[in-house]
Amino acid sequence: MRGVKIYYTTDGRNPDGKAGIGKVYTQPIVVKTDQKIKYHAELDGWHASVLDSLEFKKARFVPDKFSLKIPANPKFLGGGDSVIFNLAKGAPNHTVNDGWLGFERAEHLDVECFFKNPAEVKKISIGTLLADNAYIVPPSSLEVWASNTPGQWEKIGTQSFPVPDGPQYGNRFYNCEVKPGKYAYLKIVAKPIPKLPSWHRGKGEPGWLFVDEVLIN
Repeated sequence: MRGVKIYYTTDGRNPDGKAGIGKVYTQPIVVKTDQKIKYHAELDGWHASVLDSLEFKKARFVPDKFSLKIPANPKFLGGGDSVIFNLAKGAPNHTVNDGWLGFERAEHLDVECFFKNPAEVKKISIGTLLADNAYIVPPSSLEVWASNTPGQWEKIGTQSFPVPDGPQYGNRFYNCEVKPGKYAYLKIVAKPIPKLPSWHRGKGEPGWLFVDEVLIN
């Protein structure tokens, strides 16, 4: 429609042209690091459009070789183990078995990576799906191990995540800062919630962890 302006922000605030929050989109935006862009459309005399957003994540290193030490659940193999390093988001829901590795109970993400040229690592992120009605919830923890000698692992980072206090849906990345260094081998471990909380209709049952991407920076 003639006269429509798209306002956007990159600082986490919701755009609002009348309040002077955000910029008017006039040309492509250059993204060089992790960035979330919020945007909506405005037209004088009309209500603003619904707010939407795009999230961009940097992926500096992709391993030359990797292997999953624990297979994903046979029901959710996502098209193969390579989905966790293919730099493509999985389907927007769990009913399409495309791009997601699913883990439950004794299963969990345990991937070992090798780099011909040691990677200078500072942060590991995993992309997850959240679908509370399907018991797909955030991870309980994320651990990172490293080595420059095969089999001699040192834990260089660990991060625990709180059990959610209410339903959550959508895609979300979880991060773990690590001891900076150059490493030829990385081991990344993420575990699902062992028991769903008391408010959940499946309380006491194990949660599912769905992973579609591992980002190494």
